[in-house]
Amino acid sequence: DKHGVPVFFDACRVAENAYFIQQREPGYADKSIQEIIRETLSYGDGCWMSAKKDAIVNIGGFIATNDETLARRCQERLVMYEGFYTYGGLAGRDLEAIAVGLEEGTDEDYLAHRTGQVEYLADLLKRAGAVVSLPAGGSGVFVDVQAMYPHLPAEKLPGIAMCADFYLEGGIRVGALPFPQQTIDVKTGDIVDKVFQFARFAVPRRVYTKAHMDYVGAIAARVVERAASAKGYRIVEYPDILGHYFAKYEPLDS
Repeated sequence: DKHGVPVFFDACRVAENAYFIQQREPGYADKSIQEIIRETLSYGDGCWMSAKKDAIVNIGGFIATNDETLARRCQERLVMYEGFYTYGGLAGRDLEAIAVGLEEGTDEDYLAHRTGQVEYLADLLKRAGAVVSLPAGGSGVFVDVQAMYPHLPAEKLPGIAMCADFYLEGGIRVGALPFPQQTIDVKTGDIVDKVFQFARFAVPRRVYTKAHMDYVGAIAARVVERAASAKGYRIVEYPDILGHYFAKYEPLDS
């Protein structure tokens, strides 16, 4: 309000974040997940949400705002590009699924299982010899690429090497950008490399069992054991737009 700049939240993981607040922050242990979500969103002017995350659906999302003028502008664009604002291009079944998912996604037993499964996978990867970001979050486990492939410089694409090794060894899909990411030093304002380049082991909701996690851990141990022999990859095709989505690579020993 002081600066006249509206604040909007990306609410796609608002339930998981509320659960961590409940579990880890003083003063919130006795509050429900929905109470914490309501308080969190009260500090902003609105939010947008990909409902494929914490609303546990396979398609859809929404924008919410306390500004009626902005809401009307959003509705006008929605009609132009997606469909009337009462359904937004979604089938009735999908709207019902979002309504149910917003309730089920805030259930504390579900969230405990969800985050516990991610924590279990993080422990398995750590025991396999990988360096993981701790404490584990809710969307997946983040593994330090450079710690596993210290002999590969950035130009040999160690992140791509990790993705390929896990897929070739056990059919496991891992996500990693081809180059180290950068961030801004909060003290100097300089653009610097992040502390580590990570690969994400995303865990879909209500899909995998403990046996699946154990399998990933077993494959990780084999990948870690052979990582020192990896020679890296080169880029053979990298489009100008969204290159990391559509790029093609080949191993350096090919």
